[in-house]
Amino acid sequence: MTAAGKNKARWQGWQDAEKEIVSTKKNIPQKSIFEKIIKLREKWHMLPDEWRRASIMFALMYRDSAPESVRAKLAGRPSLLPKEVVFLCEIFLLILAEAEERLRIAGGDVDLELAWLLAEKLWGRP
Repeated sequence: MTAAGKNKARWQGWQDAEKEIVSTKKNIPQKSIFEKIIKLREKWHMLPDEWRRASIMFALMYRDSAPESVRAKLAGRPSLLPKEVVFLCEIFLLILAEAEERLRIAGGDVDLELAWLLAEKLWGRP
């Protein structure tokens, strides 16, 4: 497969989500977040649906550390979460993975409250 074909296949699963999730903050490029999510998903050898389910599971597992506004969004059945909230979960898992990778060398624990605040800020929703 050519490089152009790989890129097209890579973005195929995200085209609809990218159209639906429009950033309210112009200074945070959503495309770069999508690219990082795709790279991590491919590194972990996960399909898009597996990645989404894992991100929701991690978000639910650590929702006690989330701000009250995020906890309210995560209420209810995981299968009924809106796509925008699933995107927040994906951003949270991305932040957790990057923090774990960086702290593996330095040692220490991930600050879950800070991870949620950063995810919410990158998400760009009220």
